[in-house]
Amino acid sequence: MKSNDWLDRQKRDFYYKKAKNSGYVSRAAFKILEIEKKFKLISNSKKILEIGSSPGGWSQTIFDINEKIHMCAFDLLDMKFNHPNLNFFKEDFLNFDYSKLPYKFDLILSDIAPNTTGHQSTDHLRIASMIDDLISTLEIIALPSSSLVFKIWKGPYLRDENYNPYLANPFLWTVETSPTPIMWLYFNYYGKHLMIVQASDDAYYDYLSGDPLGINQYILPDSNIEGGYGLFTSTYSKAFFLNINKAD
Repeated sequence: MKSNDWLDRQKRDFYYKKAKNSGYVSRAAFKILEIEKKFKLISNSKKILEIGSSPGGWSQTIFDINEKIHMCAFDLLDMKFNHPNLNFFKEDFLNFDYSKLPYKFDLILSDIAPNTTGHQSTDHLRIASMIDDLISTLEIIALPSSSLVFKIWKGPYLRDENYNPYLANPFLWTVETSPTPIMWLYFNYYGKHLMIVQASDDAYYDYLSGDPLGINQYILPDSNIEGGYGLFTSTYSKAFFLNINKAD
């Protein structure tokens, strides 16, 4: 999409007009307002880190909600908002030395996004990689009881025989006995999940127990295969759809 086309679309957008009339520097302000209305994260935070902060819509809204907040913000582009309690770093957050900061954070917000290519799978993988990089820094920037909020684009949908969309569940469920528990934690969106269940033997759960450093991937101490080498799961599997709906 050409930049002029994007600007024309933004000017016609309802939230763009609403932000302008409300004095916000960007329509992104309404994202954070909706999040705060539901979870009260900003009201209950003291130190906030924002990644991808330009032009400042989230920062501006955060200080409207809680003016006592202390914030650090990162972006490669300039901010259109400033505040005495806001420290802005025009740097790549991945290359920054966080030991320079005087504190860790109880809330980390990310609105980062790569430049889009128009190819859904590629764009999804690129933003997922950026979020993965952010998560890898949490140990050095986040307090133990902190919260993380980030934006991510959906990957492409697969289609069933009736052309209904679904995504493949990211876990291969390996089952020794039936029934097996499937936790809600592993479902990260509402809608259809393609579930794949694969049989295993006792050795699956003892995998690498005799190799604490994880050097030899073929050691299976309690395997039913002589000498402890070989396969520990069956290639036999079953697949089914599971639909996750919002509670009424």
